[in-house]
Amino acid sequence: MGVENPMEIAISLDGLKMIIVDQPKKGNKLVKLSNRPYMKSAWGAAIPIDPINKLILEDTRIEGPCVTFDNNYLLFAANFSDSKGGMDIYRCKLGATSVSEIENLGVPINTQQNENFPSISGNNRTIFFTREIEMKKLEKFATGELWMSTIDGLSDKWNAPQKINTEINSGGIAYPKLLEDNSTLFFSKITDDKSKWEINWAKRLDNIHWYVPVSIDTLNTTDCEISPVFCKQEQHLYFVTMDIGGLHNKGVIHKYPIKSNFFPDKTIELSGTITNQLTGDPLVANVLVTDMELGRIIFFTASDSTTGRWKALLNARSAYMLHVWNDRSSHVYKSFSSTQTAENQVCDIKLFPEVELTLNMYDKEELWPLDGTIVVKDFSGNAFVVQEKRSFKGQKILTLPIGNSYSISVSAKDYESDQIDLALNNVVLFDDLVRDIELVPIKRQLEIIVTDEETTLPLAAKIELIDLKGRIFIPESIEGNDGLYHIKLREGEQFDVEVYGPKGYAFKHTQIDLDADRELKQLIVQLKPLKRKVPIRLNNINFESNSADLLKDSHEELNRVVQLINDNPDIRMEIMAHTDDVGSDKYNLVLAGKRAKSVVEYLVVNGVAQNRLVSTGYGESMPLVPNTSDENKAINRRVEMKILDREEPILIEVDN
Repeated sequence: MGVENPMEIAISLDGLKMIIVDQPKKGNKLVKLSNRPYMKSAWGAAIPIDPINKLILEDTRIEGPCVTFDNNYLLFAANFSDSKGGMDIYRCKLGATSVSEIENLGVPINTQQNENFPSISGNNRTIFFTREIEMKKLEKFATGELWMSTIDGLSDKWNAPQKINTEINSGGIAYPKLLEDNSTLFFSKITDDKSKWEINWAKRLDNIHWYVPVSIDTLNTTDCEISPVFCKQEQHLYFVTMDIGGLHNKGVIHKYPIKSNFFPDKTIELSGTITNQLTGDPLVANVLVTDMELGRIIFFTASDSTTGRWKALLNARSAYMLHVWNDRSSHVYKSFSSTQTAENQVCDIKLFPEVELTLNMYDKEELWPLDGTIVVKDFSGNAFVVQEKRSFKGQKILTLPIGNSYSISVSAKDYESDQIDLALNNVVLFDDLVRDIELVPIKRQLEIIVTDEETTLPLAAKIELIDLKGRIFIPESIEGNDGLYHIKLREGEQFDVEVYGPKGYAFKHTQIDLDADRELKQLIVQLKPLKRKVPIRLNNINFESNSADLLKDSHEELNRVVQLINDNPDIRMEIMAHTDDVGSDKYNLVLAGKRAKSVVEYLVVNGVAQNRLVSTGYGESMPLVPNTSDENKAINRRVEMKILDREEPILIEVDN
């Protein structure tokens, strides 16, 4: 094996690595590493670990090797030049044949006292060690008391150490080895200078209460038994014996089968690979395991940067919650029942580095979709360029990297802008998020003044507004009376305005465009008293080409005529149709007559008595302007109405 005088040993959890402190007859102590390829093979030749050995001088003490259960680190105690006052505990990265990155654990573990024999728990969150003290009748032995420190939270900082209770610290303690279940402890103990070092076993319940230690009957020799190490794979206890004369004589390594009641509780390995969901590349990520009952941290580690592999050593038959994340990727939670953890579990995790945010933008009042302008800023207020795609009107999809918090503002013409804050630097569980953005339309206050055209006196009126999107503003939405009215209208839209005065007045129809006229604040509407035998042109009365069939867009204006006639029951109306000069006089006269009749038929169907209406076609005989251009011909093609009978003068006016 290549070892001259073994003083102490440590064995990895997989049983394939052995660390030996060798004391040759000549020269300084040496720390060596022996490997075996599989459990039933012999141990290979021990290789000196040069990075440690070059620090060992003639008066250097180096003791207490311990391999962490994940095989990543070697711990030991030494009085190197950078120690805090004597023996300190050190840690180094453990490779296949050597070590690297040797570091002093520092305070609060190391003090001016001699800290020795480190042993770390299976979850790397509890460390046991001794602090040497002089004990009566044990002055010539390097004895100590057992201390313990833990890590809280997700830090890597050790808490202030606490001394273990008197059930264990009842004599000289050395060579403690905490097993992978975090509850079983082997150590060597001596009570006085007449006795020898003996191997003891202790157990604690719920990480709190220690049972009284039990001495293990092994070889029944008179030699000192030190440096106990349990090999889980072989279910044997390794230890070193020395003669009763002391610790500086010939050492021998032994392997002894112990009873099962001294075995540690069963542990399982929870392991897997963490990869990028988009690329499949391995990821460095945090791996946290907590117990399901109290939420206590049981294991905390990180996946390998090269392979993405990770593993956690856990007590079997307990319920756990697994939490995996990194600062630039999503979070994953997965629970494991006590039944599942009866055996090893493999759990591969895929983390996504970005989310797709779907923004649904719509009008808060009418709920119709809107195409808005989106500006994304990071938590520092800097503009952040993101991938953006549009699926359909009112919806945009943004791709946002995880690891930042964002402020997303949405604006649209004639709407108040809105903003949402999205924190992607906390727990992110889903790669597809949806947010609804309700944009509030900007309103303009419009004053409407209604007066008698001749006297300019105010008139009480009924006002209706219809926007081009089909929304009707009922009269109750208009505030005011006696000729002065106020209403808030949506900015940037066009409205048809219909004003109906008292009996004896014409209605007025006009249109306002709040997009074209951004300064309009007041609308003055003058209504004319109704007067007899004055032709009134009707707007937007349209027919099929060379036909008397009314087009649908004529109905709106004709409905106003229905209301006017029914509001004034003492009038009779003549409907007059005119054409331009295209075609013969006879043809135009017949066509005009048919068109006038179609208008009358529509009015009758919609509630006007037949005996109050007369239809007349005038053809091209009464042009308003010469038929010298297409524009003039359009003016001459028209439908008019004229009041025939009424006791008082009558005039109806419709604003063009």
